[in-house]
Amino acid sequence: MSQHILSTRDLVCLEHIRNAGHFINDSIVEQEAQQLPSPSQRSQLASLIFLMTEQLDGVVTRCHDNWINEEVKS
Repeated sequence: MSQHILSTRDLVCLEHIRNAGHFINDSIVEQEAQQLPSPSQRSQLASLIFLMTEQLDGVVTRCHDNWINEEVKS
């Protein structure tokens, strides 16, 4: 079984996504204490979630491509 290694770029990206996830969670907890978030806050959170998803898609694609390339070499 071959060992798959994430690149430093992937780890940095995953750390950023984790931190953004913590921020979103904290924002949701804060908003639950209030009545309704403002439209600008909802828009900012939606944008952040979109960016996190795009970054995660990039990591998954790079990892998948690396794994496929390793299998082809084997």
